[in-house]
Amino acid sequence: MDNKVYTLLSIKGEKTDREIAAAYLEDYYSGLYDTDIQSHIYFENPDKQAIEKIIANCSNINDLVWEEVKNKDWNENWRPFFKNLNINNKVMIIPSWESNVEDRNKIILKIEPGMAFGTGHHETTSMMISALLKYFYKNASVLDVGTGSGILAILAQKLGSKKVYALDNDSDIKNNFNDNMKLNSSLIDLKILDCLKWNDFNYDIILANINFPILKQFLQKINFKNSLLILSGILTTDIVEINKKIDHKGFKVIDTIKQNEWACLVVKT
Repeated sequence: MDNKVYTLLSIKGEKTDREIAAAYLEDYYSGLYDTDIQSHIYFENPDKQAIEKIIANCSNINDLVWEEVKNKDWNENWRPFFKNLNINNKVMIIPSWESNVEDRNKIILKIEPGMAFGTGHHETTSMMISALLKYFYKNASVLDVGTGSGILAILAQKLGSKKVYALDNDSDIKNNFNDNMKLNSSLIDLKILDCLKWNDFNYDIILANINFPILKQFLQKINFKNSLLILSGILTTDIVEINKKIDHKGFKVIDTIKQNEWACLVVKT
C-alpha cells in the first residue's frame, strides 16, 4: 500500500467553484483536502482530459496542476492542514498525532488522515455530525453508509448506539477505518459493498454522506418505516430535486441544515 502512487490535481479558485468541482468529481477521486486557496484532489489512473472537461463545464476554475505523489506522503501532506475541530461545542476532532487533549464536556474523536474522505473538516461531514448530535437517542441502532474514515460510526458508538454497522464500496478505506477504530477504542463491523446492493434497512438511524447521483438511487431502496435518515453530499442547488424524491417515497423532511454550498437533510421515513 505504501508504494502506491496517486495522481494529485491541485486547483485554485473561489471556494464555491472548488466545492462544486469536487462534487462533480466525487465519483472519480480517492481523496481530497482543501486549504484556504486551493483544493488537492487525489486520483488513481485518471482520465485527465475528461476530468479537466468536467471542471471547465461546472466552474470558472482554470488554474490546474497535475503531479504524481506516493501514498506514504499523504499523511505528511495532510499534517499542516489538519487542526483540532470543535463542532457544536460537543465534539472535538483531533489528529492522531495530538496528545493530552482532554475535555470532560466533549466527545473526543481522534482521526488518522488518510485517503478516506471524512475528517469532519468538510461541510458535508461536519453537518452530518451536527445532525447526529441533535437527533441521536439512547440505544438507537445506526447504519453508516459511505463510512470512509469511520468518523460518523465512531461518534454513533460513543453516543451510546446499541448497534453500529458501517458500509463502504471502496476497499482502500479498510486500513484507515481500522486505524481510526483503534485510535478511538471502537469496534465496529465494516462491510465493503456497493450500497445499492444493500438490503437491510432495519436501523433506527441511517447515515448517508455519499455522492448525489448514488444518494438518489439509494433513497429509492429504503423500505423500512419509522427510521431517521440523515443525508448529505447534497449541493443546495439540488435540494428541490431530492425533496421531490423524498416526497414521492412518502417520507418527510424534518430538518434542513445548510453550510456554504452544501446541505444536510434529516428525513423521517
